[in-house]
Amino acid sequence: MIYKKGKLSKVPTHIVCAVLFELLVADISGSYVTAPIDVTAYHMLRSFKSSAATGFFKIMTNMVHPVVLLVISLSMIHILKQRKYFIALLGNLILTVLLNVAIKGSFMRIRPPQEMHLVMESGYSFPSGHSCIGLSFYPTVMYVLFNGHSSFPFWITVGILFGLSIAISRIVVGVHWFSDVVFGSLVGLVFFRWTVFL
Repeated sequence: MIYKKGKLSKVPTHIVCAVLFELLVADISGSYVTAPIDVTAYHMLRSFKSSAATGFFKIMTNMVHPVVLLVISLSMIHILKQRKYFIALLGNLILTVLLNVAIKGSFMRIRPPQEMHLVMESGYSFPSGHSCIGLSFYPTVMYVLFNGHSSFPFWITVGILFGLSIAISRIVVGVHWFSDVVFGSLVGLVFFRWTVFL
């Protein structure tokens, strides 16, 4: 990981995320209070669909395809000058994937009905692995590329927005519920923060 002290305390972010994690986990485990929110969010996003929007979100959902991640990771070997940055990026990706697989296996939540799917997908639904990786990997890429540059805040924002677009795409293409995406996104952001601010 990149051992650099950030100016902002990590504690408030982690506390907020921990509380949200607990609420989501408790809900997914039994009460499903978020079920109406999941359905509402799905229909809201799909109501704005168009061929252009659908095409865009299909592209975004493929930005976490293993081949894309492999190409980016290999490219970073040639771009990054310091080994610790590449190790941080690769470690971030591997740990995020492993954690996501472990959580999915623990909850075994079924995906939305097959008729909702606009892309082929299998496996369990909670949490969204694409959301988790998108909001962990891409902001970290921006961090290691632009750390120290005057435009650094802008590129971090771009990385986060890119990850959020990936997360939203999972609802638009019908393979995840809103709560899957929220939990995955929170995990991804925490992993990103740990990677660059430890």
